[in-house]
Amino acid sequence: MNSPKINNHIIAIVLILSIAIMGIAENAGALTLKMSLEELASGADFIIVGKVLHQESHWNRDKTAIYTKVVISTEEHLKGRAKSDDITIAVPGGKIGDTTVEVTDVPDFSVGEKVVIFVRPLTDKQVADDGLVTAGDDAPWFRIHGGFQGKFSVLEDKIGNLPLVKFKERISKALTGGVPAYPESESMLNPESVSSIQTISGISPSSASAGTNTLISISGNGFGASTGTPYFYYKDNGYYGCQSCVSAWSDSDVVVKVPVFTAINGYSASAGSGPVYLTTPAGDKSNAFPFTVTFSYGGIKWTGASPVVEFKVNTNGNAAILKAVQDAADTWNAVPNKSFSFKYAGTTSAVKTSGNQINEIIWADLQDGIIGQASMRSIGGVISECDITFNTKFKWNSDASTPKDAMDVHTIALHEMGHWLNLRDLYGNVSGYPTDIDKIMYGYGGYGVQKRTLTLYDTLGMRYIYPGANPCAASLSLTNSPYHLFVPILNTTPNLWVDFQNDPSLSTNMMFRLINYSETTNPDGYKVCQPSILSWVDGNYILQIPELIFDGTSYRIDLTYVPTTDGLIWFMLSGVWTN
Repeated sequence: MNSPKINNHIIAIVLILSIAIMGIAENAGALTLKMSLEELASGADFIIVGKVLHQESHWNRDKTAIYTKVVISTEEHLKGRAKSDDITIAVPGGKIGDTTVEVTDVPDFSVGEKVVIFVRPLTDKQVADDGLVTAGDDAPWFRIHGGFQGKFSVLEDKIGNLPLVKFKERISKALTGGVPAYPESESMLNPESVSSIQTISGISPSSASAGTNTLISISGNGFGASTGTPYFYYKDNGYYGCQSCVSAWSDSDVVVKVPVFTAINGYSASAGSGPVYLTTPAGDKSNAFPFTVTFSYGGIKWTGASPVVEFKVNTNGNAAILKAVQDAADTWNAVPNKSFSFKYAGTTSAVKTSGNQINEIIWADLQDGIIGQASMRSIGGVISECDITFNTKFKWNSDASTPKDAMDVHTIALHEMGHWLNLRDLYGNVSGYPTDIDKIMYGYGGYGVQKRTLTLYDTLGMRYIYPGANPCAASLSLTNSPYHLFVPILNTTPNLWVDFQNDPSLSTNMMFRLINYSETTNPDGYKVCQPSILSWVDGNYILQIPELIFDGTSYRIDLTYVPTTDGLIWFMLSGVWTN
């Protein structure tokens, strides 16, 4: 074998295919204003430790919206004392029959669950405006203060990794102003808790989406033969352990599905970018290793091959704000090679969201801490209607620059419309690791922040859910009997591509021979592409192609470099996954 020639070709392929995605700079995000424990405690009228007795979804009085009535039995009062020991919580959204209404930033509850909740009573006007029905009892209505941030699940007398007794101590201090900044759990990765035996040396691929059944391989040593638990970063120093996500486990290799899940506060959550680590059944922890979650998908979508989602806006005649909303829609519409679009359909006089078969964007009163809120109505797993509410408790701005005391309309609308696509929030923000902070779907926000441009990952999410003709994806085609594997790499300048050929007369296995790589012209001007990556794994080159179109179906495949003596470069098909 002509080693210098092959090595030069390998170097060339590395230059073409190993396209590094740049690190993400630290800045603020959108949607929810992070609230400290002190803010939650001071803003709530009552803080209660209790247990969920029962819950049931109801139509409101006009049958235009669904809400869930949650009854919680009080076990301990940490602040205030309600008239009744049974607290009735109104949670927007729920399911009746085949109709489901999902509302972002609200907590979820389960019967029998022990919780700590921060609540405020609803006024008679709020009850009337929401159309809540008492269902025969006179119990007053409450709502969770701060959205999902104001509800904590208690498991084995712990909130996350923090003992309940310590959490109550923090609340007590919060009421007097002496508490750490955030209601986070204790770190699960204290240096003294990390084993020197269990070592992660790599994660392949190093980035992947959540909620799409995507598998990643965690390599290293000392994992043991018995299945342990992988932990993904969630938010605020919290991690999600998912043993059910494990597909295969050995001492040196663990294959795991990137998860979505229900967080300890009941929020529909997702693995985020940041540290990943493993624990053995005995509880030994590995080191943490960096991992990027590209996007997170909620699992349902609008019907039709190329849905056009019309929307109406009530901005009380403010033309600048209306334009900012339209600009946000056009930002999503500008994503190339996707089969989805938003369409402005005029103004509306609506002042509250309702199931009226009209997608509406309005300004109204929301809970403290929620900047903007999207609701999604679906029937039988198909999205049928979405609404967005901007919180009137905040000052809003649509100018070229955003004042430090205001929220940017374009930024928040861009995020909330991402929820209409059914992209989930991401919260990765650990310094020194990949983060989600720059992404439009980052779940925290702040005053004066502008994020009016989609990241590569936001666009990948849209294209995954609503794929277009896909000139960016690799393709496999039969040409004069041999198969050609065409791998375009379009997010560089100049545009590059690689061509492999499978010829059964030369190989009885599914092996592909490199026959060409060069520059080419992209007729569609499409520049955004999830990169194919050539990496060194267990002493060999693995070519990971994140998206391959064959016979109308999208796949993710791995090819392994095969050393030969014929002076040619061969890769063997080593893994196939349906996207």
